[in-house]
Amino acid sequence: MNAASKLALPTAARNACSGQWMSMKPRKFSRRAFLAAGLLAAPCVVVADALWLEPQCVKIRRLRLALEKPAHRFVHFTDLHHKGDRAHTQSVVNKINSLTPDFVCFTATSWKR
Repeated sequence: MNAASKLALPTAARNACSGQWMSMKPRKFSRRAFLAAGLLAAPCVVVADALWLEPQCVKIRRLRLALEKPAHRFVHFTDLHHKGDRAHTQSVVNKINSLTPDFVCFTATSWKR
């Protein structure tokens, strides 16, 4: 490189071309900064879980109370958090119907119009 071309390149490019970028030490992340970042990020994670992840999550857990074949099949579901989303509600109903229950128990939810 000649002197004129060195002036045309930005400082970062000149340092990268000359190998000086390897000698730069990374900045240390202090414990205080780490804790502050964690405390600021925690509410965001909780809100994201409450608004987007949990309302769409459907868990199916099977329990067998006796060793022999069960005489009845129960389905208990809770916390639907229905807010007018008919597609999600229909998918939950379809999953419940696919289990072919004899009894369905629905508890602890809030319905909003």
